[in-house]
Amino acid sequence: MLWSDAIAREVPPRRRLRGGGGPAFWRVLVLLIGLLASLPASRLDAQEAAPPAGIESLIEAFPEGLTPEQLDAVLAVTDDAALRAALRERLLAEMAARNAALAPGAAETTADFYARRFDAVVATYPRLPAAMAETLRRPLSQERPIRPGRLVLSILFALAVGGLAMFGVRRLLAGRRAELTAASEGGAQTVGRQILRLALDAVEIAAFLLGILIGAVALRSDHPAGSILLFIVLQAAFVVLLADKVGRLLCGPDTPGLRLIPLGDSAARALHRTILVVVLLTVLVIAIGRIFWMLGMDYDALAALTLPLSVLPYGYLLWLIWRHRARITETVAAALQVDPTTTPFLRAWPVVATAYLVGLWLVVAGGIIGQVPEVGARALVSLLVILA
Repeated sequence: MLWSDAIAREVPPRRRLRGGGGPAFWRVLVLLIGLLASLPASRLDAQEAAPPAGIESLIEAFPEGLTPEQLDAVLAVTDDAALRAALRERLLAEMAARNAALAPGAAETTADFYARRFDAVVATYPRLPAAMAETLRRPLSQERPIRPGRLVLSILFALAVGGLAMFGVRRLLAGRRAELTAASEGGAQTVGRQILRLALDAVEIAAFLLGILIGAVALRSDHPAGSILLFIVLQAAFVVLLADKVGRLLCGPDTPGLRLIPLGDSAARALHRTILVVVLLTVLVIAIGRIFWMLGMDYDALAALTLPLSVLPYGYLLWLIWRHRARITETVAAALQVDPTTTPFLRAWPVVATAYLVGLWLVVAGGIIGQVPEVGARALVSLLVILA
């Protein structure tokens, strides 16, 4: 007993604590191992319970953008399921935005569409001169400006050369035309005379167009827009000449024997002149619009430019109707063999014609504002139908 007490006194206090605390030490060790073993599972459960962060949240967290290295680091620690969910959400949003951009007016009514387009065109008028100047300064988005004065002189020069060529051919064919006019044959031979007359007119038109080409070649313009302007001028000249020849074929202002419409000389000349002026005004408006459109003017400015110009042919017809309404009424009454004083329609036809022309112009204006293709050609056909 004394020996054991002596040994106990010789053992250091630290060694006695380790030996005496053995069960407590193992309990603490087991508790630490359990905590370490449960920690990954708890983190995994927390990750699965937390909703995946969206791409928008990631973008908001980095307002200045991500570098490639930062993006790779984010993708490396992102869970596959969360990444797929975020990618799916982003793709759905992108497709919805693309569908909305492809059909901007799908949700608006027709009235709302035209109201929006009308407001856009009206808002363009203050900057219309600047838009025209910019189009001429940078045609076709190129730094090679077009001088308006030189452009007008070039067109006039080409038309003058074409006119000289046509009048030259007309002088060469004057004898043949005189024989055709003086002939007084009928029946099948009258059809033959009309065919020969059309052939002579076709030769004159070809000479005019060839003269325009020669004038354009003589100018030697190397501007990229030169070919576009030449094509538009040729097309406009062809339409006007064709209308003139067809009007002469129908009305025969200078050849009563070849006249297809039963009219007097003064009425035939007036009708032919009206057809020619209406076609000329309409083609002029169309040519101006096509020139600026081909040169790159935006559509709102183009609509603001052509909308007031489109009034010209309709205004001319309205002026003719109200100025010569009495004479036109007498001519129609004589052709129908009715008394204009007892026929209400003949007395009211200027009002009806005015309402029709105003309505027709509103349709054309709606086509210009609403970006309807080839609205100018349709307007020209409608006016020719009225005159017919």
